[in-house]
Amino acid sequence: MLKMGGLHITLVNGYTYLDPMVRDYTAIGQILHADPKSVVIAEYARHMALRCEALLNDTISQPDYQTDVNTQAQLLQRARLELDDAITQLESLGIEKMRHFGD
Repeated sequence: MLKMGGLHITLVNGYTYLDPMVRDYTAIGQILHADPKSVVIAEYARHMALRCEALLNDTISQPDYQTDVNTQAQLLQRARLELDDAITQLESLGIEKMRHFGD
């Protein structure tokens, strides 16, 4: 229970949803304001691995023998781009100035 007036904020450490068809937009440098670096690194790596698993799951569990080579290559390319982006994010990880959304 609040006993005094003042500025109150809520910071939720959230990652994007798992839908692999929507490009990930996790602001990993912002999350460092809320959690220790080791936690951010582990959770972000897990999050991106789960996204790639979801992207590749149908290919792994139910291969489509009618799909042409370009479609298969594009699917693998999409997963590789996700991983490349995640690696770049982790390798350049640094705390960013906290963004403020409105007054």
